[in-house]
Amino acid sequence: MEIQFDSAKSRANRRKHGLPLADAKRLDWDSMIAWIDDSQDYGEERWVGIAPLGRGSLHTVILPKSMKRPLVISLRRSTNQEARTYAAQTGHK
Repeated sequence: MEIQFDSAKSRANRRKHGLPLADAKRLDWDSMIAWIDDSQDYGEERWVGIAPLGRGSLHTVILPKSMKRPLVISLRRSTNQEARTYAAQTGHK
């Protein structure tokens, strides 16, 4: 998957979550579940997606809904609740 991201935001994400945004390329985009994040008003529609990172653990990615090529805003390891949501919707752990 071709993605785009801001390099300064990637450095901040690495400090906060231990991952550069470029790692989103390794997400299994075909296995992703996603929904619109309406938890607050961001001034744009945003998607939350959960997918395995490579063949590893589940990760959560945030991106604007309107982009043709994903602009990754955040990437982090999924919470336990997000992992349960993924398992419930896909049947995979």
